[in-house]
Formats: sequence, structure tokens, C-alpha cells
Amino acid sequence: MKRGSTLRRSLSESVSRLGFEAANGLRILRRTAHLMCGVGDYDSYLEHQRGVHPEAPCLDYAAFIRQRQDARYGRGSARCC
Repeated sequence: MKRGSTLRRSLSESVSRLGFEAANGLRILRRTAHLMCGVGDYDSYLEHQRGVHPEAPCLDYAAFIRQRQDARYGRGSARCC
């Protein structure tokens, strides 16, 4: 019976590892898609703010997204360039 339990444990560990790797791949894909659209990574922003500008307040997530969208698309001004 030991062989069966060892096999089950090995299979369980493989499935767990595969799930972790899939989740990590999806996180990377999501981050890449956001960066391609001009939306920065909020966690990286927080890390940067706290490390480089500790005296400045951090934006909340909604304000951060608004700021990134304004930087990418402008503030509603119609212009050709």
C-alpha cells in the first residue's frame, strides 16, 4: 500500500505545482496586458512610492488607474497629436 500512497502524494504535488505555475503565468499575462494598454502595475507603484518617496501619500487603486488613464489618453482634450 505504501506505493499507492506515494503515487497519490506525488500526483497531488504535481497538480499543486501545475496550478501554481498556471496562476503565475496568468498573473504575468495580466500584468503584460495592462502595461500594453498603458495601465501600470499598482503593486510596483506602491513599492516604488514607499521606497523612493516615503513622505508622499500613495494613491488608492481607483485614483492610480485614473491617473494612468489620463497619462495615456489625456484628459478629454480633442487633439490630433
